[in-house]
Amino acid sequence: MSDDGPRPGGGAPGPSALVAQDFAAKDFADGELERLLLAAQDDLTLLCAEDTTILYASPSSVGLLGYKPEEAIGRSFTEFIHPDDLAMLAAEWERYLELSDKDPVQFRARRRDGSCGWYEAHASRVDDPRLPGCSCINMREVEHLRLLHARIAEAEARAKIGSWRWIMKGGEPEWTASMYRILGYEPSDKPFDLEWALNLTHPDDRDAFRDCLLDCLENPKSFTVPTRKLASDGEYRHIIQHCYVERDLNGDVVALIGICQDVTAQAEAEAALRKSESEYRMLADEASDVILRVNASGCCTFASPACKSTLGYSPQEITGKAILRFVEPSDHAALNYVYQNALKGTEAQRVTFHGAHKYGHTVWLEAGVRAIMDEAGKLSELIIVARDITERRQYEEGLRHARERAEAANLTKSKFLANMSHELRTPLNAVIGFSDIMREEMFGPVGSDQYSEYVQLIHESGQYLLELINDILDMSKIEAGKYELFLEDIDLSGMIESCLRIVETRARTNGVTLEWSTEDGLPDVPADERALKQIFLNLLSNAIKFSEDGGKVSVTAKTLGESVFVRVNDTGCGIPAHAIPRLAKPFEQAMTNASQAQTGTGLGLALVKSFVELHGGKFAIESVEGEGTTVTFTLPLAGAFHKKSA
Repeated sequence: MSDDGPRPGGGAPGPSALVAQDFAAKDFADGELERLLLAAQDDLTLLCAEDTTILYASPSSVGLLGYKPEEAIGRSFTEFIHPDDLAMLAAEWERYLELSDKDPVQFRARRRDGSCGWYEAHASRVDDPRLPGCSCINMREVEHLRLLHARIAEAEARAKIGSWRWIMKGGEPEWTASMYRILGYEPSDKPFDLEWALNLTHPDDRDAFRDCLLDCLENPKSFTVPTRKLASDGEYRHIIQHCYVERDLNGDVVALIGICQDVTAQAEAEAALRKSESEYRMLADEASDVILRVNASGCCTFASPACKSTLGYSPQEITGKAILRFVEPSDHAALNYVYQNALKGTEAQRVTFHGAHKYGHTVWLEAGVRAIMDEAGKLSELIIVARDITERRQYEEGLRHARERAEAANLTKSKFLANMSHELRTPLNAVIGFSDIMREEMFGPVGSDQYSEYVQLIHESGQYLLELINDILDMSKIEAGKYELFLEDIDLSGMIESCLRIVETRARTNGVTLEWSTEDGLPDVPADERALKQIFLNLLSNAIKFSEDGGKVSVTAKTLGESVFVRVNDTGCGIPAHAIPRLAKPFEQAMTNASQAQTGTGLGLALVKSFVELHGGKFAIESVEGEGTTVTFTLPLAGAFHKKSA
């Protein structure tokens, strides 16, 4: 546009508008103007003076802009341009008119009804001396094309599709904007050239892609090739390129066109699937369990290699066969029951059955069976994972026989102990009774003092033997689970005092002081009187036995929550730490003093612990060698005992 005419966005048209009507009436029958103005009958053709005044408007102006030709003639072309696009046209117009090979320029124009639309225009100088400085403008509406392009761009973006075109005689290939977008580049940042495009291809794919291009040029044909392209983030995208040739009207190849689709997500998913399948295949191949897939008809569709070592059959020998062929007939009903249960839910069903080995014998199998349903809720297949438990079953069978033998032996032992109790107690009662009569000299003097000493020893030995037999019988009943407690409310303070009186003589003889204290108002405890007395007597006897002259044994009792807490403490020789865990076992002794240990059987603490636990209490031993031992136990009160019993 010249300097002396109105610019886009300028004021009233110049003098040319005054001669516009004269110009329209002139005869241009020589054909030059016709060729310029009627190049495209469907387009709007405008002839503009140098100052942008419209000298001529084709009849199509009515359809495109809504103005009649006579309404447009004499007005400035810039009046029809959208204000936001005037600056762009003003900056490029002069250069644009001088270009011989140019793309159309797009802008928005205002229609007569006030609306705006997108238009595309070609403009060129008029080569006619009668029209100096004039330009011819061909306009067409591109609203629908822009909408179509926008939809295509959106579709390409959603489908991750881009394209390139390589004109054979025109130099470098061209990428579409969507192609840049796939790889994350901006056209302004990375101007396209062939070397750059090839360098983006993964080195392992580059030669194959180049060979395909060269082959396509020598033997024009379409081809599809997968490649990896380097994206802006440094990662490679998997691109499928569909390439084909473009021909002119003569059939000559003028360009190569490539349609590219980003299939990275699909490639990664397929790679992950292959990896997963490989891992599952490896697990199935290496697993010691037999893995089977069985269809709805009961035929095996997959068998893992472990079936060879388990049943003697190769996977090929099992695949395609009915699964029940490899199960002992006696177990068919059990498998059918599990099958029916599997159909009711997603939880795996467990079943144990006999598998039929290839070489005639049977193996015990334990299997988990899971039903896989299709979308319609019908059975698709069964997944069966089975393992050989033959050795385990044989071991369990051996344990069962051993348990039966042990129970029989235990029953024999109980019968033996019961008979021994009867057979030994009868003569022992006589020995103890008669020795007691002789000791008391109820029928006159024995005579010699030596005889009196022997009678005393006979009485004490008989008494000790009777206590030993009673302890053995009690422990035997406890171990057999047949010891019965006869509970009654026991005055614990009175029980402690009574037991202390029994051992008082022995304590005095050994030079041991006895002390005891109980909480005021100590409640009664539900207990078996005989068992409770045996607990205290055993603990006190042990404490006195292992305390030296000048030692002290103390007993304390108090309530602790829902229990009564009892402590028996002595200042004796103590117990080595390593010996404490075994003291509560039958016939075990600490053996800290050989002479003292020989006087006991090792049943005392074992009976105490067992009696305490039978009452629902807890038992503990603490000791420091050379300083003394503390034994504690708890007995639940009435309410707590009933809760535990329930």
